[in-house]
Formats: sequence, C-alpha cells, structure tokens
Amino acid sequence: MSDIAARQAEADAFGRVETHGIEAIPAAERHGAPRELAFLWAGAFVNYASLFTASLLTTYYGLGVWDGLAATAAGTIAAALILGLLSNTGPRSGQPQIVFTRRIFGYHGSYLGAALTLFLAVGWFAVDCVIAAQAGAQLFGGGSRWMTFALVLLIAAISVAVAVFGHQTIKVLETYGAVIFAALTAALFLFLAPQFHWTQGPSAAGPDYAGALVLGFMTCFALVASWYPFASDYSRYLPASSSTRSVTLWPVAGVAVPMILLGLFGLLLPTIDAGLASSQGVLAVISAHSPSWVAIPFFVFIVVGEIWANYLDVYTAGLVTLAMGIRLKRWQTALGCGVLG
Repeated sequence: MSDIAARQAEADAFGRVETHGIEAIPAAERHGAPRELAFLWAGAFVNYASLFTASLLTTYYGLGVWDGLAATAAGTIAAALILGLLSNTGPRSGQPQIVFTRRIFGYHGSYLGAALTLFLAVGWFAVDCVIAAQAGAQLFGGGSRWMTFALVLLIAAISVAVAVFGHQTIKVLETYGAVIFAALTAALFLFLAPQFHWTQGPSAAGPDYAGALVLGFMTCFALVASWYPFASDYSRYLPASSSTRSVTLWPVAGVAVPMILLGLFGLLLPTIDAGLASSQGVLAVISAHSPSWVAIPFFVFIVVGEIWANYLDVYTAGLVTLAMGIRLKRWQTALGCGVLG
C-alpha cells in the first residue's frame, strides 16, 4: 500500500474511527466522486420523515394529490439546488460547513451559527429517535410508554455508535440503507395502490387554496433547507478538482428523487382513510389497511431509516461542537452530542 493510500485508510475508512476533526482535509487524503453524494443524501431522505411531511399537504392543508405533488416537487427541488451549491464549499476548502462560514463571519462571529446548528442537529436527532421509537412500538401493537422509552435509548445508542466512526462508515451505511428501504417502500406502495384515490382534488378553495400551495411549497422547502448547515461536512473529502456542476447536481438528485416518490406515497395514504390519518397519523393507516407481512418489515425499516438520518445529525453536531472551541477529539464530541440529544 502506498503512503498516500495508507494515510487515507487511517483517516477515513469504513469501520474505523475517523481521525480528522474540523481541520481542512489534505489534498493527499481526498477521495471519492460527486455521484457518491447522491446516495448519501438519498439515505437522509429515504425515510418516514419525507413521507410524513408530504402527507400533511392532503391531510391538513387541503391540497389534492397532484397539486400537492407539484408543491412537494417545487419546494424540494428549489431547496435541493441550494444544498447542492453549498456542497461545493467542501471540495474547495476541505472544511466542514460551519468552519467555512468563518470566512464570512469571522472566528468568533461564527459561534452564533454554530450554536444554532448544534441546536438544529441535536433537535433533529431527538425527533428522529422518537419517530423511530413510535414506529417500533407499532410492531407491538402500540406498546407501553416504557417500551417506547427503551426503544428511544436503543435507537440513540446505535445512531451515536455509527456517528462516532465517522464519514466513510456513514457514507457506506447510508448508501445500502437507502436501497433497502426504497425496495420495501415500493412493495408496500404497490400493495396499497388499489386502495388509493388517485384523483382526489383539493378541499381548499379561493385564497385558502393559494395559501395551501404556498404552505405546501414552504414545508417541503424547509425540510430540505434544514440540512444546509450540514452540506460540506459530507463533501469535504472530495478532490478539489471535482466538477462544480456534478457536486451541485448529484445532491439535487439524491434529495429530489426519494422526496418526490415518497412524497407521492405520503400524499396518497390519507386518501385511503382521511379520518384515521388526521386523528392517528399515516402509520395508523398503514397498520389498518395492509397485512402484517407487508407492514411489519416496513415499520422495521422506518426505525432503521430514522437511524440513518441520525448518523448525519450526530456527526455534524460533533463537528459543530469542535468549531465552538471545545478541545476534544471528534469522536468524543459526537458521543457527547448523542448523550445530550
């Protein structure tokens, strides 16, 4: 093995604790291709959060299936383009996103953004743990509070453990996880398809309809935009010579494809049983209208899918903590942020 390959393997390899913190990644240790960003970001969006977000448009906002899909697609793509543009700061600087902002706000000026990003990352980590635990509880008929609490602890522990290993481990698990979850979702979608009311129109009208469209657009935009402070954290290992166009468009594809497809699923689920969807959520619709041999694997991978999203949350939280001047190793800050969440 060459010296360069040896250094790369030591610093960023699957199953090894990543040794780099917030310092710029040296040119000799850069590796990968922009297309890898598509799979990484797909892993962040191939989960229940994407499906649930879109379901809000038909459950509560008053949109129909197809105008809801238009709002979902427009909001997602608009936000994903900005995410892709921000990803270019990674190959250019080799730095995490929050460290790059020091060039604009200064060393101490970046602390406010770092604190807000830490709050965002830890908050999403906590939310994803709860979503995953609730889905896990569905496997046991709803479960008790203690069971849900135990699942939260288990899910948090797994999420933090992977985030401690770092970039390459996260990237590999996100890639394979996205493919598996997509396959299970497709199977459930095909089974439920005959029950969908594909042509359901909007219930909102007049000014309320225009407001519903804007709200639907902004809801989907906001879901994607919440990842902006994370953008270059996962592109900083790419070579500086990486194509700007590729670094921009591959994240767009990775976000838009799963978000739009899962969005369609989420928009259609409430059309099966609107009352159940509004009172108990779309997970209850899935439980009530699909056999256990389809629903159970899907609920299992809802749990796993939220864990995949948690990898990114905890990893970035650890980097942001370092950027705030905490003198610890990256894996230690990731562990600490996981406990905080």
